Amino acid sequence: MHTILMFFNVLSYVMASSDAFRSGLGQSELSRSIEPNSYQYYGPWFYSVNESLRNPPVNTSYGPPVWMYKYDTTSVVWRSFARFFELPSYPECFLYKSDCENNINFSSKVWFQFVDEMADAAASVVKKQPSSPSVVLRTQSRYLDRIHHWLFPYYFVNPVWRTNQIMHFLVHSLFSRRNGTLPAKSEQHWELRHHSVCNPKSQERPLFCDDVWINFRRTCNQNDTTTISCQKVGIVWLDIMRQVMNVQLRFPNLDVDLTLLSSAEDVQVCKGGLAFIGRRKADVSSVIRVRNCTDGQRGNSCNTVFAKDHRYQVALFTTNANEYYPIVSILRAIGQSYFYLRVGMLFGSCYVTRAAEERYTKASLWRKLRAAMRLFSRIPSQCIVYGSPIPICCYALAHFIDAPMTYEMVAQAFTTPMGNYKFEARKFAFLAANQMRNVWFLAIILHFLHWVLVHRRQWSAPRGILGVPEFMLGILSCLSICLQLRLLSLRDSRILSSQRVNEHVDTSAHKFSMGNGFDGNMLLEGVVLDGKFFMCLLAILGVLLAIAHTYEGHQSRTSGQQRHNIIMSRMAVPYTAGVWWSTLAFSVSWGGTLFPMPKAYKLILSVLRRPRRRMASFAGMKTSRKLGSVSPLISDIQQAKWPHHPVARAIFFQQEMEHIHTRTRDIDSLVALLNLVAMSDPLTFIRLKLWRGHAVHYFKDAVSGRIFAIPAAVETGSQANANIPWEQLTLIYSCNTQNMRWSDIIHVG
Repeated sequence: MHTILMFFNVLSYVMASSDAFRSGLGQSELSRSIEPNSYQYYGPWFYSVNESLRNPPVNTSYGPPVWMYKYDTTSVVWRSFARFFELPSYPECFLYKSDCENNINFSSKVWFQFVDEMADAAASVVKKQPSSPSVVLRTQSRYLDRIHHWLFPYYFVNPVWRTNQIMHFLVHSLFSRRNGTLPAKSEQHWELRHHSVCNPKSQERPLFCDDVWINFRRTCNQNDTTTISCQKVGIVWLDIMRQVMNVQLRFPNLDVDLTLLSSAEDVQVCKGGLAFIGRRKADVSSVIRVRNCTDGQRGNSCNTVFAKDHRYQVALFTTNANEYYPIVSILRAIGQSYFYLRVGMLFGSCYVTRAAEERYTKASLWRKLRAAMRLFSRIPSQCIVYGSPIPICCYALAHFIDAPMTYEMVAQAFTTPMGNYKFEARKFAFLAANQMRNVWFLAIILHFLHWVLVHRRQWSAPRGILGVPEFMLGILSCLSICLQLRLLSLRDSRILSSQRVNEHVDTSAHKFSMGNGFDGNMLLEGVVLDGKFFMCLLAILGVLLAIAHTYEGHQSRTSGQQRHNIIMSRMAVPYTAGVWWSTLAFSVSWGGTLFPMPKAYKLILSVLRRPRRRMASFAGMKTSRKLGSVSPLISDIQQAKWPHHPVARAIFFQQEMEHIHTRTRDIDSLVALLNLVAMSDPLTFIRLKLWRGHAVHYFKDAVSGRIFAIPAAVETGSQANANIPWEQLTLIYSCNTQNMRWSDIIHVG
């Protein structure tokens, strides 16, 4: 057990000391800028979903992917118009009306039928309303993709609003013929009539024509392996025309038409920190269809022989997180530097304490360092990591500023095209390093609650300090990143509502509005999401503890054993607590939970129990008769004197710590070790040795003749009524901590 605890202690120190190196001080620069303060979220992606002849020469058994027409964000526009036009061939399971027998692939024949029906429906709109050749729908859809989405859908899921448009074009209206023929395949350019589908003089144009992302030469990821092919795409609408031209050249004697399904999400404003983030997604599906019109009149008695679905997809976000970098970097640098100083002073205190012992006075430097390291290794790392309020405040404030950006990085890493998601341990480790910064948010809440509990009424050292179990904060933080893992089997993007809107209304009023009142426009993320995570995790923990409590109650009734089911532990502390050093130093309990669960729940709640016998790492000290000098003697503690049952041991420590005049040598050693840990905090050390110091009174017990030191503030403060027999004590000496040796100061209290 000691080896395991040593491993986790070392791991805690490594994680805390490398926080800035692992995940950086903040976001100084963001790559892939589209325009000032606007950046590419993912993409741009361009891919062919499927293409097929009506009667393909080879029967492909796998078929097109179900994901692209049921789950993918680009499928929302398909499903919205399938519902609007009531396409008979569009599978009902894609509309979430039933379960699909196969969630991987479906029949190419079914695909060909509903793609043909979709193009026919779009063409019928042009025939009926030539002046308004498009249909625009506003849809509200779900987006369930992460584990926490399904565990707590009410808290973590917001509906997504989209503007969807469908338009139909005939190829002869897009290209000019030269001498009645189409341009040759070898020609690099062809004459486009009216600037193609994005003609600025047209009454209606596709939604994406004026968007900032359509020029792939500017938006391609320069570090991606597909950069060259991405650059070749150029402008989206020109690439669409290029593909239409290629299909026409492939079928020169047949008619080709184009159906565009474009979709744009409203800007989703992510709140939960000082940094602002607004993100939106957009996609375009180009359906190219080849038809054989036997009667020579297009649109009548035509038979579709070929269809192709090609898509473009991108996501953008706007943020000012990089403008906060100077503040965030300074805060994290202060927190990191303070932690280095804290650990260094703790080890230095261990060295000075051990070197002051008689058996080490003439020892070699190496032997003294080894003794100091042994003492250092027995100190719970979590008390050091989460015991100082200054680094916690710095880290928590920095996290509060850029928390929305942290969650944005996690979301980007889990977003992939066409549902091709693959878990990567290295990437997950990097994300966890950033995500686990929310542990500082949890730590500062713990400090606040601890401060309220201590100061809501007169507190004194005999009452002890109530702390949470060691490693509990880290485990809750780890679980929060696990809840953000993406599981493709959980994806649900069903459409909740759909409504047709006026085609001539400027849809950018919806698309770019930051506060139009729609439910999906504001996402509570950042520290708000952190708080929801921790509340839900604590609720789950409470359920587990309730189960354990019920089980133990049954066991106690059947076996007669006493039941103890407490996850918080009260720690005995010396009289210097709250007087010389803050009780926040042990807001994370020194000894873990003192009340272990039964064996049946050992695996579930093992981290919450871990009673620690290393609580007394020193042996007793000998008090010399020379006033003002205490010479410690460090030796192995005879723990056989202590009760073995954790409850009895907790009561024993509390009683022994409270009665200062009857303490055993082991308890004196425990007092010295607790003081060493708390007083080695840089600010506490400055107050004790470099600032004004604190007064110390040495008393002699008339009954036992023992001499011990107590802070002078104890006599007049809230601890004056403690179980100290003042009537039998005689003040024999007073001094100030500035004039005392470190090895003497730690034995006060």
